[in-house]
Amino acid sequence: MEEVLKEIECIEKEIDDEIAFMHSIVDPLISFPDKLSIEKIIDDRGILLNVEPFDRDVGLLIGRQGCMASALRLLMHSFGMKNKKNISVKINQPKEKSVIKDDKCPPKKKAKK
Repeated sequence: MEEVLKEIECIEKEIDDEIAFMHSIVDPLISFPDKLSIEKIIDDRGILLNVEPFDRDVGLLIGRQGCMASALRLLMHSFGMKNKKNISVKINQPKEKSVIKDDKCPPKKKAKK
């Protein structure tokens, strides 16, 4: 019975490891880290991390020409190889556009005619 409990603890720790590592990478890059959600899906091909940032942060995570997204995928793939796991990352756009008025984003300037 103790062996089963230790095995369950190890599995729970592993679940937290990938998500915690992803949070440690992504949180400093985005404006709203508290609105970031990361879902872990395990299937026969490995581990899929579904990352759903706040709508304003999607562009920051993807980057120009997808360079930031590629770098995130490379880091997570390397983390997985170290632990003998196949980790994939998918960045989802939020389903709804949210409106938050704050000082972080200045108002858009109107184009001159």
